[in-house]
Amino acid sequence: MEEKTIIILGAGFSGVFTAMHLSRKLSEDTQVNIKLVNKNPFFTYKTRLHEVIGGRIRPEEAVHDLKTLFKSYENVEIIVDEMKRID
Repeated sequence: MEEKTIIILGAGFSGVFTAMHLSRKLSEDTQVNIKLVNKNPFFTYKTRLHEVIGGRIRPEEAVHDLKTLFKSYENVEIIVDEMKRID
């Protein structure tokens, strides 16, 4: 069987949760790889930024390292790069 790659562009809420969902759903299929491409190596929990501004939480509590976040998702590869175009 031919190996397949799913590429997800952007690690916002949609990208992160899509990668997690697909990883769990396809965990038994060793022929499928998931690549999550983002220009930064972190996920910003934007719905918590108002708490940072208000001093209720520290800034690092609203930012999560992608490699740490996906440590247990073996079929997800994090690629830190910026997309210039899609051909």
